[in-house]
Order: sequence, then structure tokens, then C-alpha cells
Amino acid sequence: MYYFAESASSVVNVLVHPSAPHCVLVVHMNSITALWEYFHLQRRWVEQCKFQLSNAKGSQVMSVLLQGRSFSLFWCENRSTSGPGLSSCCVCRRQLASTWDGSVAEQLGQVDAILHSCPVVSLYNIEQELCIIPSLPHKEQLILFWSPMRRNFKVRLHILYVNRFSKISILAQTIYLIYGPKRNG
Repeated sequence: MYYFAESASSVVNVLVHPSAPHCVLVVHMNSITALWEYFHLQRRWVEQCKFQLSNAKGSQVMSVLLQGRSFSLFWCENRSTSGPGLSSCCVCRRQLASTWDGSVAEQLGQVDAILHSCPVVSLYNIEQELCIIPSLPHKEQLILFWSPMRRNFKVRLHILYVNRFSKISILAQTIYLIYGPKRNG
């Protein structure tokens, strides 16, 4: 049984079921996650259930995504502040059932922390891997990749110098370097 605070919390992301677009998960910063289902005949959304995404008391969800192939939720949660401008975050994973209904909360897997004591990170799906981009205070940009299907941290480090490029363009350039055209010999 979870306690849900009455106060409103910002929505971090709305995640759509990969094969059933009428079902969405609305993830709030306070980690409360609600399953909503659209009923076409009634033309309305109905909240089916709520659950607590994180099990760390007082944590704030900073970013979240659904890895559709593995039906896993990945999120960055801020657990505490370790000084001015510094944060202590974790990247966590939780398995979902492939079918979402009112019992999705009872079918949740346990929370697995895959990265501890890191800065705030942005999360992206890249093919079958999770791309983790930490917010670092200096010009170098570090990009990590984690394979949820193998359930291990196979890290590829890329140090890029950021001038006028956004994180998305850096990510696109890195993806091209990793997954771009294959060279013969």
C-alpha cells in the first residue's frame, strides 16, 4: 500500500504503450505514476490505477522513459543534494507486464538501481540500448550506453567538446559514429 500525497506534482513524461496506444502512463516528479486508458465509445480517459515508481522516500523523478522491447521503465531520480548545485542521483529500472490494465501495479518488478551517485542524467532509447547523458558542469560531454536485454553495463565512453551544439545534435553525431554505415576493410 502506497501513500499518495494530495499536492500536485509536475508531470515528467507521458509514456505510451508500444502496441496499445489507448493506454498511457503519466509519471509525476514525486514518482506517482498513473495508468490511464482511453475508451473510444465514451470518448474519455479513465484512470485505472496509481503506483509509486520509486521506492526511495522523498526522491524526485528527473527523467523517465519506457524501453518498449523489454517493457522496462528507466528513470533518473534525485535522492539528495550533496552541496550547492550538486545532486546525488540514481538511474533505476523497473519491469512492467506487457499488458497494461488495472492490475499493472501488482505486476511491477522490483526496483533495480543500475547507476548510483551520478549527476542528473537525460535518458534516450537507441535501438536496444539505453543512452545515458549526464549533465556535467564542464565542456566535455560523457555518453554512456547500457544494454537492458543483456542486463549488464557495457559502457562506451565518448568525450565530446560542446560549443554551440545541443545535446540532441551531439547524440545524433554519436549514433552515426556507432551505428552509421559499415566500412569494408
